[in-house]
Amino acid sequence: MLSEGDSEERRQGLVHEAVAQDFDEFDGCKAYLAGPPVMVEAATKLFEQRGMRRIDIHADAFYTAAEMANAGKKTGAEL
Repeated sequence: MLSEGDSEERRQGLVHEAVAQDFDEFDGCKAYLAGPPVMVEAATKLFEQRGMRRIDIHADAFYTAAEMANAGKKTGAEL
């Protein structure tokens, strides 16, 4: 799966959208999401719309150092 670029051999796009192309519903499924907050939010919304329960969606949103600083939080390097 490539998020961008040119490939005839691999699918392109966002991973959660590719998964949604392969499955009609997610009732009874579980998901672990890791990535930028916007990706986590988009995947969560799509999976819930397809029947996945919120309790079955686990996520770690990755924030940049700049985003952490803007929120007044310390990064791992500063701890």
